[in-house]
Amino acid sequence: MKENTIYLKSQETQQASVDEKLLAVMSLFTAYVFVRCFIPGHYGFLGMTVTLFTGVFALAGGFYFHKKGLALTGESLYWLVMALALGGSYTLFVNQRLNVLMLPVLFAALAYWVLCAAGARIGRGSFFLSDLFNGFLALPLFNYTREWHTFKKMGSGSSTGHALKAVLLGLVLGIPVFLVVLYLLVEADAAFQAMIGRLFFNVPQMLLEVLRIALAFVLSAYFFGLFYGACKKEKTVFDAVSLEAQKQKLKKLPAVTGCTVLGLLCLVYFMFFAAQGGYYFSAFWGSLPGGGITAAEYARRGFFELCQVSVINLFVMGAGQLFLREAQKTVRILLKCLNVTLSILTLLLITTALSKMFLYIGRFGMTQLRVFTSWFMLLLALFFILLIIRQFKAFAVMKTCAAVAAAMVVVLSYANMDRMIAVYNLSAYGKGQLEELDMDTLAACGPAAIEPMKAFYEQTENAGARERIEDYHHAEYASYLAEARFYGYNLEYERASALWKMDWKAAE
Repeated sequence: MKENTIYLKSQETQQASVDEKLLAVMSLFTAYVFVRCFIPGHYGFLGMTVTLFTGVFALAGGFYFHKKGLALTGESLYWLVMALALGGSYTLFVNQRLNVLMLPVLFAALAYWVLCAAGARIGRGSFFLSDLFNGFLALPLFNYTREWHTFKKMGSGSSTGHALKAVLLGLVLGIPVFLVVLYLLVEADAAFQAMIGRLFFNVPQMLLEVLRIALAFVLSAYFFGLFYGACKKEKTVFDAVSLEAQKQKLKKLPAVTGCTVLGLLCLVYFMFFAAQGGYYFSAFWGSLPGGGITAAEYARRGFFELCQVSVINLFVMGAGQLFLREAQKTVRILLKCLNVTLSILTLLLITTALSKMFLYIGRFGMTQLRVFTSWFMLLLALFFILLIIRQFKAFAVMKTCAAVAAAMVVVLSYANMDRMIAVYNLSAYGKGQLEELDMDTLAACGPAAIEPMKAFYEQTENAGARERIEDYHHAEYASYLAEARFYGYNLEYERASALWKMDWKAAE
């Protein structure tokens, strides 16, 4: 099966198959679950609903692909596992600062899984960004009306089907008006309000449910269009040949120009390490350089600059791959050597930055920003290792970097960063490594910090620390008493709520 095109709109005149009718229903349910992730918003709203959405989306796609005779490949299975693992983390962990940030990665993994499973990628994944454009925009939008066409064909040819569609149309048009009128009458008369209350009517919630269903219909066509467009392959906009030709047109710079740029960068980094190597490498041994500099000044100064330099190097090497023309063998070898040298120097910069961060954490404890920054630097290091390998073996580097990034996001989601921060800071404070117990950081960790905080409170003999934890317990007590709703259910929140209600007994 060829994977060299981005596919567009299918013919409206085709009859809807049974598979497409079932897919339309499953897409509608998937869209409804997705809408429940965000409407209404409440604590833990990105909980079990995201897991349920991921599972239903995978089930709908797997069913449709099976009916179309499409078997899962190793690569499509990888992206499916990444998506399911990432979606599952929403039920297990709260991940307060990461939940929203992980959603785009989850959506990208699901979209790319659809493209891999349906064989709808361009050039077998050689154009990763074009594939993402395809999955997020081209296929869903150009096939957006296909689900409406499918619903329209349901029950066609029979009087019962026509009558059922007429009734459904009446309900769609009449229920919103009915609810608005009902709400106004409830507000107008207390006796009528009491009667409706006895009938267990909650008009605002009913209006909200109508809004959810309406949004689900709008979003359902998007999901259906993605599945349908990826499988049908009827009209094309781009193909691998034309994209490759466009790529070659961008290669206008001589390879010698690239060698000059990379050579200058390597030179300035050699000068940097020669002049300040002892200053920066002192963090490897956990010591500070001379000159009376404090740990905070040493760790902060230059850290973000080193991070920015590493990102710049990544873009420079990527631009070289995109804009440099093919060269003779000697120049190609020189270019590869400079790429490898720059990658190694950048890895050294990243290692230096990480050593400064670890020294800072050792002196002042963990925070979400410090952990996330360290994770990002490790991800950059993996990218540069891949770029070194790319100099000796040809592969789709963008797609591979995306796969590595997805795996790193999954690792971060299951590392339970908030709990790790709470455990480390409380342990370091108990051992005297930290001078102050940072309650703001513990509070930012949310439910993940409750169990470590309770264990520390019951074991420590530090009266000042116990008093600060007691103040926090009283101040935030009510926030953990609310029962998590089904759609926002989360195991970590549930456990934290149970622990929060227990009697906390201080050490004697």
